[in-house]
Amino acid sequence: MANPIEGVVAPGSKKDLKIGFAAGRKPGKIVKKIFLEVNDPEKPEWEFTITANVVAAFDVVPSTLDFGDLCVGTKVTREVLIKRSKGQGPVDITKMTVDGLGLTVRTIEQTEQGCKVAVTLHPEKASERLSEKIDLVPSDKKLPPIEIQIKARIHSNFFVSPNRAFFGFAKPGQVVSKSVTVGAPKGDAFAQFVLPKKLGTKDLEVGLKPDGENRQRINLTWKPTEESKNSVFIA
Repeated sequence: MANPIEGVVAPGSKKDLKIGFAAGRKPGKIVKKIFLEVNDPEKPEWEFTITANVVAAFDVVPSTLDFGDLCVGTKVTREVLIKRSKGQGPVDITKMTVDGLGLTVRTIEQTEQGCKVAVTLHPEKASERLSEKIDLVPSDKKLPPIEIQIKARIHSNFFVSPNRAFFGFAKPGQVVSKSVTVGAPKGDAFAQFVLPKKLGTKDLEVGLKPDGENRQRINLTWKPTEESKNSVFIA
């Protein structure tokens, strides 16, 4: 038995048991049991069930930052909004702990909705599945740290994600749009990236749009007509 306690309860009297509970950092329902060994020959052991519903002290939107696909050396910044779950008082961050290289965190501003935090990812090496964590410590020591999960896929060279745009089935007159992200290592100019003049089909429109540092988003729009040979198109 962990942390056993002892005591004597006289016949006809009673005593109170003080139970301490550590909620931890994950919200949700928690069920614990307490066992008491007594000198009652008919019932030598008593069992009590303790239940609690742990509620998060803060709402973090989003709780996970997925930076998607990046090249080594590029820099991308995302914002997170942190607010009290019950809307009581401002969120004051006193300490930030970053678990991972290439991550920086700074507080942007305090608003009526909560505290805005900027997270910048500047990867130094490739990683197929980057997974890091940031802990923000509030000024109120009674409150638990605020955890933000970081995810990304870091490439050492050019990348295209996803490398296939599947439009599915469409009827003439319908408009189907997809997008593909193209990334380049730091120092490579996207001026060298040129779309082909002929795409092999008149039904497909393609456009380029900047998507952060050293990234471009290719917007694909398929407009099938009665003359379309296939009802399925893959670019």
